[in-house]
Amino acid sequence: MTPTRIVVAFGAPDPYVPGIMSALGERPEFELVGGAAVELAQLDALLAQPSTRAVVVVLIGASADLDRHAARLMDRTPAFVIVRIGVPGHVLRVDARVDAAKLGLEQLFAALWNLAAEHEHAPADRVLRLELHVGESETARSGAGPRAVRPVLECAHRWLHAVLAAALSAGAPRLEQLAVAVPAKSAGERLTREPPGTHPDPPDDVGAARRALLEAAAADPAEPLVVLRRALGLADDEWLAAILALAPELDVRYQLAFGALQDDLGRRAPSAPLLAALLGEPVETRLGWAASGALVRWRLFETVSRARPEVIPNGDEGIRLDPCVVAWLLGAADALADDPSIERVQSPSWPGAELLRSAPNLQTVARLAHALGATAAEARGAGWLVLSGDDLSSWRALLELAADRHQLQLLRLSISKYAALDPTEANDAAVRIARLLALTGAACVIDGPLADAPAAEDAALRRLTDVLDDLGRRGAIVTAEPDRCVDLLAAHSLRFERPAPDSQDRLAMLGVAARSLHPSLSERELAPTANAFPLDVEGMARAERIARASLRRSDSAERVLSKLHAACRRAAAHRVTRLAQRITPKYALKQLVLPADRHRQLLEIVAHVQHAATVLDRWRFGEQLPYGRGVTALFAGPSGTGKTMAAQGIARELGIEVFALDLSRVVSKYIGETEKHIDAVFGDAQRSGALVLIDEADALLGKRSEVKDAHDRYANIEVAYLLQRMESFGGLAVMTTNLRQNIDAAFLRRLRFVVDFPQPDAAARAAIWRGCVPDDTPVADDIDWRLLGSFELSGGAIRQVTLRAAFRAAALGAEHIGMSHLLEALRGELGKLGLQSAERELDQHLRDRARERQDEAA
Repeated sequence: MTPTRIVVAFGAPDPYVPGIMSALGERPEFELVGGAAVELAQLDALLAQPSTRAVVVVLIGASADLDRHAARLMDRTPAFVIVRIGVPGHVLRVDARVDAAKLGLEQLFAALWNLAAEHEHAPADRVLRLELHVGESETARSGAGPRAVRPVLECAHRWLHAVLAAALSAGAPRLEQLAVAVPAKSAGERLTREPPGTHPDPPDDVGAARRALLEAAAADPAEPLVVLRRALGLADDEWLAAILALAPELDVRYQLAFGALQDDLGRRAPSAPLLAALLGEPVETRLGWAASGALVRWRLFETVSRARPEVIPNGDEGIRLDPCVVAWLLGAADALADDPSIERVQSPSWPGAELLRSAPNLQTVARLAHALGATAAEARGAGWLVLSGDDLSSWRALLELAADRHQLQLLRLSISKYAALDPTEANDAAVRIARLLALTGAACVIDGPLADAPAAEDAALRRLTDVLDDLGRRGAIVTAEPDRCVDLLAAHSLRFERPAPDSQDRLAMLGVAARSLHPSLSERELAPTANAFPLDVEGMARAERIARASLRRSDSAERVLSKLHAACRRAAAHRVTRLAQRITPKYALKQLVLPADRHRQLLEIVAHVQHAATVLDRWRFGEQLPYGRGVTALFAGPSGTGKTMAAQGIARELGIEVFALDLSRVVSKYIGETEKHIDAVFGDAQRSGALVLIDEADALLGKRSEVKDAHDRYANIEVAYLLQRMESFGGLAVMTTNLRQNIDAAFLRRLRFVVDFPQPDAAARAAIWRGCVPDDTPVADDIDWRLLGSFELSGGAIRQVTLRAAFRAAALGAEHIGMSHLLEALRGELGKLGLQSAERELDQHLRDRARERQDEAA
């Protein structure tokens, strides 16, 4: 394996550069140019020699310096891949001895390797921007070294100490009437006693502590406490009230202070009047909260009773900050998404993103990420993105790819799950969703209504988007019903459609999946599989997982291709309707005994399916087909002539399954149900690439009759619908009938092939007799195949005779099937079919054979 060349340059000496360099030296897949990290000023000299190999340039330092150097290097040569690591000085204080795990370098080096492998993409795709936030190291938590600094939180501690100490002192006029169970002086002394170095000594001046806190917030916009204030639009008193509500989560001494101030040590959370009193004149403060409404609008407070989160709690109720907000403020990045109200309506991440890493898709991904980024940062000026079309799974995969490549956080919501909530729960969940979006900058993606979705989902979508619009948050909706969604949205919307993947798209996705399993598989080898199964990106990702699970190291390319083809077949048949019987074909076309011209017709059907992509897409004949692009055929002929066997042979030749229509399940006495069932079968067959087999098709395709009563009317409607559905079908359908004259003439125009299956002649029957006996079956040498072929039977009847003869021979303890066994079985079959003349002929033949054996014995 050739190592990737890498250059590390920094703007100024920093304590974390040695940690990166130490981890880099242990990675054999990288070759460090120059042997050491260099300053940015030395970068040009180090890169003076041109290189055709990819060179990953890692720039570390302040963003302004990195932008200038990155732009210059991008213009210099396409072989450079730029990685910019910006580290805010107010966030990072790292022990120089920190190891790779502390810095998250495993993920960083994986990203470097992938970028180097993709350096042939457009320049915008060769840039990775990272912001390194490093939390407390183990040495810091143990007190043995420096720790991560959060200036705003430190100032919040100082202010909390000051304001609570002042309130506990006897000199606070608004609190002097309180009779506390624990002396306020004692509580105040406990508040100010702390281990050295844990928190600075509180200042005597509460006002000075408040000013210091507000100044720290203005200087540090990235700290969670400041993000809370800015993103939710909190006024100063509202923000400080939230910090007071957070206090019991920070230090048990704050709990004791609140208990002392409320004359009950069991009440460790402050009440609303106490918060207002600590911040100023209580009535004016409460009036200010009511006028703004931000504290209750964003569900920041959780009362002890948890009865009504949408209002400020009563004066005798304790107030706590919402637990998910608390966890997020204290560093749990996923805490807001773990809110039970949000978890109930979330969708899991969508599969298939890696299969869409082609250049055109990456351009779409960049535009999608930009639009979603705009909706997150400038939501009030942006509209909802309505993503629709025939390929919703590709939209979902592209969203995942945008999140991965552009460091975009997605919140995936299911409208069907949201519609299941009662109105109160739904409204509360919408507010919490908007709060998460505001605090994290995530993009909201709603998996919207599907076709024929219940009206409850429309109402739910309207309710959810209205709440998000009112709170200034928007995102994207993935839906099969774009017109419905646009009508439901009160805000501006931008609509984008994506067509279903064509054969080239499927081949490209299958190529990515196949190369991850075996790098030597070519597009030429994969084309038949891509054409046979019209999988979307979700189905292709499922097929890759199925194939990978059965993969072995010793598998050859041919074996991997076979497993991938089988996996695609299984993925295509995933969740198909139960209205049809799935059949894995067992017969091959070469087993059929038919006239040569009928064989050519069957092979022509196979060719029409195999080369559909070339003729319809590349040669553009598809533009002349206004309706379906499918292949439909009618096999007509007497019973037992091989019609169903031929359908299975075609399916086996194409490597697909057969969906045999079960008329007992499809035909319904209820009006409209038969049409729905037919549509379900044809839809599933088209999505899975299976062959639809309708045996005894004249039961469905019979001639339309004069309407004499309601039964005739609805029977004609079913026939008309089947005509329409066949015309729009894009797959392979085969219908069989014994009575071609009963088929409605309108069907014949819509059929691409009509194949007549004649009764076999004597030579064909002899061949069928031989073919119905398996190769490994012991058979006597004296079998007279010509004699057996002289009896006029269909292939199906001959198969029954051979099976019956085999059981007869086994019952008599014979070591092989003899002529006598076949003749006795034949006699029984002729009697069953009512062929008395043939039976008499056979009896005469049996008497002649018996006389011959007697003569030979004499």
